[in-house]
Amino acid sequence: MGCLKLTYQPVLEVHEQNSFLVKSAVEKKGHEQKKCLSSFTFGFQGQEGDDEVSGQGNSYVFKYRIHDPRLGRFLSVDPLGSSYPWNSPYAFAENRVIDGVDLEGAEWKDYLRKINNIYEAVLKVKKAFEIVVGAFKTVNDAVAVADQYDVKVTGKFTASVKFGLTGGLDIKHAGGIRSEIMAVQLIKVTGIIDYQTGELNGEINFIGKNGEKVISKGFSGTIPLIEMGIPASVGGGVDSETTKDAVTEEVKKHEGSISASVGALIGATLESSMSKTDETTKETTSIKVGVGAEGGALIVGKVNLDIIDVSLTKTTEL
Repeated sequence: MGCLKLTYQPVLEVHEQNSFLVKSAVEKKGHEQKKCLSSFTFGFQGQEGDDEVSGQGNSYVFKYRIHDPRLGRFLSVDPLGSSYPWNSPYAFAENRVIDGVDLEGAEWKDYLRKINNIYEAVLKVKKAFEIVVGAFKTVNDAVAVADQYDVKVTGKFTASVKFGLTGGLDIKHAGGIRSEIMAVQLIKVTGIIDYQTGELNGEINFIGKNGEKVISKGFSGTIPLIEMGIPASVGGGVDSETTKDAVTEEVKKHEGSISASVGALIGATLESSMSKTDETTKETTSIKVGVGAEGGALIVGKVNLDIIDVSLTKTTEL
C-alpha cells in the first residue's frame, strides 16, 4: 500500500429520541486511511520507525531490539548482555551517545572513527587534487620557461692543448684532480653533430687566430665511490675562459661554468654556464652524457666526448 497505513477504530454516533435528548453510543466498525508525514520511513540512526506502537517518532525497530527514544532505552534486554555484565542490559550504545552509536541494538560502535576515516579520505582526495593541479601548473611553467630557451640536442667532441701554471690528472667519472691557475690555450679542435637536423660542423682555434688568445682558469675533481661498494663516482668543477685581443689585451668574451657529475666510466654531467660579450649575454644549462680526461704539467691536454648534450640556452641582448 505504499506509505498508506490502514487503522481500525470505533466511531460513536449520537441519537435523539422523542423530545428527550437521549444519548446512546452505538459502536460501529469503520476505517480510515492515515498518511505518513514523509515517504521516507527511516529516521533515528537510520532505523525504521514504527508509529503504530507508541505514536509518531516514539519507536524504532533495530535488528535485535526496539528502541524508545523518549527514554533513551531499549524495551528488551541486550542479547549480548551476559558478555558485558558492567553495562545495563537496556542501555542504548552503552550510554556513550556522544562518541558512538548502537550497532543493530546489540553493542556500542565508534561513530567518530568512521567520521574521521571519511574526513581523512576527503583530505587524501584533496591532496591528490592539489598534486594534480600542481603538476599541471609545473608543466605549464616549464613550457613557459622552455619557450624562452633555445633547445639543442647534439653530440660533441673537443680536444685542446694549454700551456701555463696548470697540472694534475682528472679522468671524468673515474677519479682524479686538476688545478689550473692560469693557462693559455694553444689549440682547440671541436666537432659537433646536431641530432635534430643531422648537420655536422667542425672548428679549429689556435692562439693568434683572428688576433685573439684564450686565457683559462679552473679546478675540477672526481671522487670514485668504489671503496664504499658503489660502482660510480661524483665530481664537479669550476672553469673560466676569457677571450682577449692578442695585442691590446682587450677582453672580447668571457665564459664561466659550474658543473657537477655522477657516473661510472660513462656518466652524466649537469653544467651551467654563462658567456658575455659587449652585445649579448648567454645563459646555458646542459645535461651531458659522455667521457673525458684532462692532465699534464705546464702543458696540459684535454679530451672530451659528449655522446649526447641536451642544452637550453637563453640569449639576452645588452
